[in-house]
Amino acid sequence: MSSLNLITLLITALVFGLDLLTPSGVAVGVLYVAAVLTTVRSIRPAATWQIATLSSVLVIAESFPLSTVSLLTPYALANRALALITIWVTAILVRNYRQRTAETARLAALVTSSDDAILSTTLDGRIETWNAGAEHLCAYQATEIMGQPLSMLLPEDRQQELADMLTRVKNGEHIQPVETVWTTKDNRVRRVSLTISPIIDDRGMTVSASTIVQDITQQKEAEDERSRLLAELQDALANVKRLEGLLSVCASCKKIRDGQGEWVPIEVYISEHSDAVFSHGYCPLCAQSFQHKLEATRRNH
Repeated sequence: MSSLNLITLLITALVFGLDLLTPSGVAVGVLYVAAVLTTVRSIRPAATWQIATLSSVLVIAESFPLSTVSLLTPYALANRALALITIWVTAILVRNYRQRTAETARLAALVTSSDDAILSTTLDGRIETWNAGAEHLCAYQATEIMGQPLSMLLPEDRQQELADMLTRVKNGEHIQPVETVWTTKDNRVRRVSLTISPIIDDRGMTVSASTIVQDITQQKEAEDERSRLLAELQDALANVKRLEGLLSVCASCKKIRDGQGEWVPIEVYISEHSDAVFSHGYCPLCAQSFQHKLEATRRNH
């Protein structure tokens, strides 16, 4: 049993003992509220209800001391009823407070442990909160950047862009993801996506701005590389020379008629209309025929 639970039970026992020594017409039972209040910091979810129930049972039991069987006077009954009402009103308030505190703690844990940079700023752009994700992204510790202008993270040519977004947030507008550039403490340039939302108080007034920042540097670099490769491929395809259409070829000399109507050797035409390079030689049949012609010429001489 934790020390907190022991303190709660000790307070309950002390109030019970005091109530036994006090006339039934005195509303000592109201002091059980102290025991209920100590459950605010208990780790047991049902602690508040359990202490409130125990206190109520004791208040009712103390209404009828064993030494007497007399009924309660209206005054004493009213005091006991007041004690019961006070105990349960306090229990409800404590329970609601614990629920709100637990929800706030969960939200704080989500913000603190998020890999994305999450921060809040005043409406004039000064940093109020700074989570671990922001520290990792920008290399600034919270202690050294709190109170500094958010504009210190942006290049000079992006300053007006931030001012315009903060003006829109002042008017209650939510800024959907916007791509921009941040510079870090160690002078790295990071491409980021910003989502900025107004923080509204109970009066419906915009009091500050919440910013979620995602580092998209690698994603954008990959997109740039794909765009570069695609552009190079398109340039290469644009420079490829292709032979197409109907070509006029001489049936005898095999020359080709070009666009100006001139008959040019097939090697010249293809070289001009493609990247092909010619080298000359003989195929086996032509080489054999040429050999026969050469031998015949020698015999004739």
